[in-house]
Amino acid sequence: VDTESVMDKFEDSNEKDVQAFIEDNKEVRQEVQENVEKVADKVVDKVEAAKGVDNVDVLYSYDTVFTGVAMEVPYGQLDTIKKIKGVKTAFVAATYQVPEEQKITSPEIGTNMITSRELISTGKVQNEDLNYTGQGMVVAVLDTGIAYRHAAFGTAPVNPSVTVDTMADAIANLDLVAEDNYAAATGGALVADKTSANSVYKSLKVPYGYDYTDNDTEITPIDSENHGTHVSGTIAGNSDVLKGVAPDAQLMGMKVFNDQGSTNDAVLFAALQDAVLLDVDVINMSLGSSSGFTVESNAALQQVYDCIESVGINLDVSAGNAGTSAQKNNFSGIYQTK
Repeated sequence: VDTESVMDKFEDSNEKDVQAFIEDNKEVRQEVQENVEKVADKVVDKVEAAKGVDNVDVLYSYDTVFTGVAMEVPYGQLDTIKKIKGVKTAFVAATYQVPEEQKITSPEIGTNMITSRELISTGKVQNEDLNYTGQGMVVAVLDTGIAYRHAAFGTAPVNPSVTVDTMADAIANLDLVAEDNYAAATGGALVADKTSANSVYKSLKVPYGYDYTDNDTEITPIDSENHGTHVSGTIAGNSDVLKGVAPDAQLMGMKVFNDQGSTNDAVLFAALQDAVLLDVDVINMSLGSSSGFTVESNAALQQVYDCIESVGINLDVSAGNAGTSAQKNNFSGIYQTK
């Protein structure tokens, strides 16, 4: 949508804290949201009139890191949408797959979570001299979910920055994408109370968890899609048997892959907006797609990435899992091997 985002407004202000700016200037965000909604309504009306339908759905709305909406529309309407006043660009959301696990048959080269940390000298930075254990840090993991009841996530972190009370305040004041979509899907309201089925708060170790594909609060992955749990253990696992690289960090489990192992830009944008609103320190994403993107979706992603970087969040995205941009790209590129 061709209108300024909340982050554009933030960068024009003298504020230093994103959350404080949003909470203190709710009318600014409301204006942005209204501008986005007006354009979205135009698109819906135009497409429905052109196709003679009345079921164009708005799946997600974005106002913070960029302005736009994700819609499910009949095939062949892209050019029509691009011509609507207020629309900056439009594109088909790219899809991504969970990275395939390597099939290791030799125990000598198999992945070993217990000892692999020593390969990168993690113990040296966690000793008493440096004491880099992730205290006070929050990492959002955009993946297949987290088996947060696992023993690796059972130890409460030292000096956590997010508590059940601060998460309750965030739910009350930040208007997360998760809140809007959960209400639309279930008619209920998200809370920060682990005794409730509506709770995004799971534990002091995992103070936030939401499934952005199914729009519910169950982030435990199915058995065959434990990639997110593996990644989370590597980052911040902490038990007698296993320790991650930042054992005292907190984790926010943002389940963006469905149970079939796929996701798309629309879901990612929603989770990324919430990660910024929740003021995380690090975002980890494992996209696992073949190399190559459409120009439009790549530009939109880059805008989001640049925005995230500008507010001081460390964004870690997998790259090279599927080769170079000349291999297996989305434009049916062909490569040869010898």
